[in-house]
Amino acid sequence: MYRMKLTTTSDIPGEDVFAILGVVHSTAVLSADAAWDLVASIKNFVGGKVSKYEKVFEEARDRALEQMIAKAQKLGANAIIGVNIDIKFNPMGKGALLAASASGTAVLSRKSDPAVPLPL
Repeated sequence: MYRMKLTTTSDIPGEDVFAILGVVHSTAVLSADAAWDLVASIKNFVGGKVSKYEKVFEEARDRALEQMIAKAQKLGANAIIGVNIDIKFNPMGKGALLAASASGTAVLSRKSDPAVPLPL
C-alpha cells in the first residue's frame, strides 16, 4: 500500500538499519460536515457502524502517512521506523475537524547479511 517500509518498532525484521537520516512528521486536517454528525449520532444510538466516518479517519491517516513518506524520500530514506500515528477529532459548531499526525525516524536499511559489512 505504501511506497516505503514502515514499522512501529525500532528495527526492521531481517534488515539492518545502517543510517539514521532524521525525524520526519506530517499532519493532515480534514473537515466533517454536520450531516455526518447527525448520521453518526443516530447510528451510534441504534448500534450501527458509521462507514463515512471510518473512511474520513482512514483518509486522514493515509494522507499524513503519504506526506511523511514523501519527506523521508527527500532525505534519501528507504524506510521509516518508530512510526506513530495520532488522530484528534474536534467538534466545531455544525461540523468538525479531524487531524491525523504521523511521525517516525527516516532510515536507510538493507537485508541482513552477516558476511557483508555495513557501510560506514
